[in-house]
Amino acid sequence: MTQATPLLDLERPAVGTIGGAADRVAGKTDFPPGDVAAPPVAARRPIRTHVSEIASLAGPIAMGQLSKQLMQTATLILFGMIHPATLAAGGLAVRITVSTQILSAVLLTVGVSVAVAQGAGDARRISTLYWNGLYLSFLLSVVSFAWFSNAHLLLTTLALPPEVIADTQRCLDIMRWAEPANLIALGLMRGVLPAFGLARILYLLTPASIALYAVTATALAKGAFGLPPMSWVGIPVALVAAKWMAALVMLAMVHATRCRRHIPLAAPRFSVLGPMLRVGVPFGVVQALDTLFFLTTTLTIGRLGAVPLAAHQIVMNYGTITSSFAVSSGDAAALRIGFFRGRHAFADARRAGFVGIVMSFALTTTAAACVALFPDFFLGLFLDLNAPETQPIVAVARSLALVSILWVLMDGVYVASLGLPRATDDNRFAMLTVPFVYWGLGLATAYVLSSTLQLGLIGYWYAFILALSVNALILIARFAWVSRPAAWPAAIAQPTHGPILVRPASGPEHG
Repeated sequence: MTQATPLLDLERPAVGTIGGAADRVAGKTDFPPGDVAAPPVAARRPIRTHVSEIASLAGPIAMGQLSKQLMQTATLILFGMIHPATLAAGGLAVRITVSTQILSAVLLTVGVSVAVAQGAGDARRISTLYWNGLYLSFLLSVVSFAWFSNAHLLLTTLALPPEVIADTQRCLDIMRWAEPANLIALGLMRGVLPAFGLARILYLLTPASIALYAVTATALAKGAFGLPPMSWVGIPVALVAAKWMAALVMLAMVHATRCRRHIPLAAPRFSVLGPMLRVGVPFGVVQALDTLFFLTTTLTIGRLGAVPLAAHQIVMNYGTITSSFAVSSGDAAALRIGFFRGRHAFADARRAGFVGIVMSFALTTTAAACVALFPDFFLGLFLDLNAPETQPIVAVARSLALVSILWVLMDGVYVASLGLPRATDDNRFAMLTVPFVYWGLGLATAYVLSSTLQLGLIGYWYAFILALSVNALILIARFAWVSRPAAWPAAIAQPTHGPILVRPASGPEHG
């Protein structure tokens, strides 16, 4: 009999094929079920194969990341073009929606869990994980919906101008209806589409959704389709439409293709949702405290004056623009590690992790070189370099040239290394260490350098680079430890205790 290929094939991630004929008939693969302890498999793939596999997954993931960032940028541009008076409220609403990224982080581990089940050839568990991940997306969207609905309470406490509060809340009251779509697209599908080999659609979906958003927002604001002009309200309405279009296309890729044969409907299971939250919530906490750290330091930098604050935010956006590629390498490596965990190919899992980090370092080195060679190009994305009124900001931003290069480099490696604890169910370790480095070492260093040593703004940046570097080194060293060859026998003998390279499926998680 012809040997079946792996279910929802991650062996050839760029192809995105489903299992072979024997798979589809018998519902089996050539790998043992996830709850059967297979012996460790020696590394068989050369490094160039790992590079090819990770790159094939990372490309479309990067497009998805760029879509999120370009949507935010387009929103600010549209507010500025259509109704500049509400730009402050629109920008504030975009800032508030960072909570969506935090909740999405909880769902990222679903993709890794699916990859583990794929490696183990456990078809029933793949279906159970996918459907419960979808249910969890809707549950978390209720939390986000409630937050958006009541954000005005926080804004009032901060004593913001009443008209800004009113416009911001009005904008959020519209944007909240996109939260189920956001959590499906940015959380669940960010891991599941690549794991199912369906992520190539993002190459088309990303530019299409952005174009749809820009055209629809402009049409609604100025009056089209027989409707009266909606002014700035048309912007969040168009955003909701574009978000749902993207999410529905992603769902169609899963449910309207032959992939649906492998994910029959599964009921909600607390025995599955519980572990998802146990693994996902710590990573969400990491994302939340990471975001809060940079928000707090930005507010503190505001005490230095408007010019340093403006220069700081502009230069920090360099990392935002370039980090998409590093994040995609980390996400892709996490999926490959998960697949090899399920297959008990421990050496390949370890190698995939290190290859992903090296690839992210190479990508961010290229980005840092671009920043070093063309600093005015990046500055020109945000400022008119020749306008007299912008010269003080330009001067301060240029003074950060060297640290901005180091920032781009270390930020990329750090965000890629965040994929390692997700891949090894080690998010609790990340939750305990990453915030400690930020809020202990990073904040203390920022205070000493900026205030005690009176370095001002650049003192904060030295502290940022130090914190990012230490966090990246800790996460990489932790992965090296939990994936060491000496840990492989223990990973099989005690699959449910502590961070391990492989966690076989338990009985209750089966459909």
